[in-house]
Amino acid sequence: MLHGNRLWTSKMEKHTRATAMNLNRDQTSLFRLAVQRATDGIIWTNSDGQIVYANQSACDLLNQNELELVSQSIAEVGIRLVNHSTNPTWMQLHEQLKKSNGQPVEYNLSQTNGETLSIDLSASFAQLDGDEFCSIFVRNISRQKQSEADLKQQNEDYKIIFDAVPAMIWYKDTSNKMLRVNKTAATAMGKDALELEGRNTRDFYPNAEDYYKDDLEVIRSNTPKLGIVEPMVDQFGSKAWVQTDKIPHRNEKGDVNGVIVIARDITAQKEAEEALKSTANELEQFAYIASHDLQEPLRMITSYIELLQLESEDNPESKTAEYMKYILDGAFRMRKMIRDLLQYAKIGRVPESWEDVDCYQVVLDVEKNLNVSIKSSEAFIEKDDLPVIRGTHTALVQLFQNLIENAIKYRSEAKPWIRILCRKGMGEWLFSVEDNGIGIPEHHLKKIFNLFQRASRHDNEGSGIGLAIAKKIVDGMKGRIWVNSEPGKGSIFCFTIPIKEKT
Repeated sequence: MLHGNRLWTSKMEKHTRATAMNLNRDQTSLFRLAVQRATDGIIWTNSDGQIVYANQSACDLLNQNELELVSQSIAEVGIRLVNHSTNPTWMQLHEQLKKSNGQPVEYNLSQTNGETLSIDLSASFAQLDGDEFCSIFVRNISRQKQSEADLKQQNEDYKIIFDAVPAMIWYKDTSNKMLRVNKTAATAMGKDALELEGRNTRDFYPNAEDYYKDDLEVIRSNTPKLGIVEPMVDQFGSKAWVQTDKIPHRNEKGDVNGVIVIARDITAQKEAEEALKSTANELEQFAYIASHDLQEPLRMITSYIELLQLESEDNPESKTAEYMKYILDGAFRMRKMIRDLLQYAKIGRVPESWEDVDCYQVVLDVEKNLNVSIKSSEAFIEKDDLPVIRGTHTALVQLFQNLIENAIKYRSEAKPWIRILCRKGMGEWLFSVEDNGIGIPEHHLKKIFNLFQRASRHDNEGSGIGLAIAKKIVDGMKGRIWVNSEPGKGSIFCFTIPIKEKT
């Protein structure tokens, strides 16, 4: 029985040793296969720097096969430090890799085909049978380096464009801290961009909190605010006018993490607008005073001419009576012109509050005002289903009355026919007043809305102010007015009025 146990034990020992040897062979094969197929280059050298093994990735990088590499010195394969023109000796390379403590060191690699690659080398050292062996790991970082160079160039290009924009640009975080500032903004603030980045706008603007409220609204709503016209006062009290756009900034996940502020200095434009407004007010004041004061002497002249005309009635064939008639006609025309000029000057002097106005009722009121001329000319006015809009009743009556009166005055031989239409457009009402009158020559169309411009050179009744009044009313309501016409076929006067909601 004892002999049987010993025999069984001996067999088991043999089987275990065989299994261990097979396992070692399998592990060694797996290890060599893993090394051979590694994506990084792996090179083994002896203590003299001679290559004793190179895997396939190393052969590909060095552009040589394993037979060509084995027994070469690692210093002979074209490795050199960045910004160095000569290859290091094995001792220099050995020292550099030892000092790196396994961390990658960047080198350039000159391939046999003339191409230069950027590589990282790292190494580990081991003693075997009294000899030092070095395992060198080679990684091709050329694409990474190219990507870094491209990104650096991209950032430099972006900075050039960022600084060249003729507008002030700030990129701020949610706490009102300036993260990026372009050159235009820095110059306006009297600082260098680097001095500003990381600082809070409160340090430079007394009313920074007002700006910050807008910033927070943009950040919280994730909605831009565009075209904000506001004063900007710096820490020294200097005031400028800016037009500002505020746009939410999002991170890689799409979350809003700040705001981009773009501000354009419109101080010169604002000052020009104020100067123009002041000049316009002065001109209106002058026109108002002049037209008002001229009426009295003209009324006196007219009265005395009428008295002279009465005295000359005894001699109707006399040239004096004919001359008196011309003078009186001229005086009446001048009185009407001055009265119309006074009306023109009054438009917009006293701002009227906007209200709901029924345009159909407006046209009915105009028909009552022009009842005599409508009946005498047998004019027919066709009205569409006109809307109720936000505006001022008095101004709209004046506008429609001038256009309808114009259509009756410049009628053809046919009975006047006038059609008034309206349709709703993008953010505005579009009205048209069409007639079958004599039409307007093409060369008069561009100046027909100017003061003292008449639709016809044979017009002895008009003052040339009616269409100018119409334009001033439409302009005051922030609309547009124009005319399409063809002589002998009538005219279509069109104008727009913005759609406004109740506030």
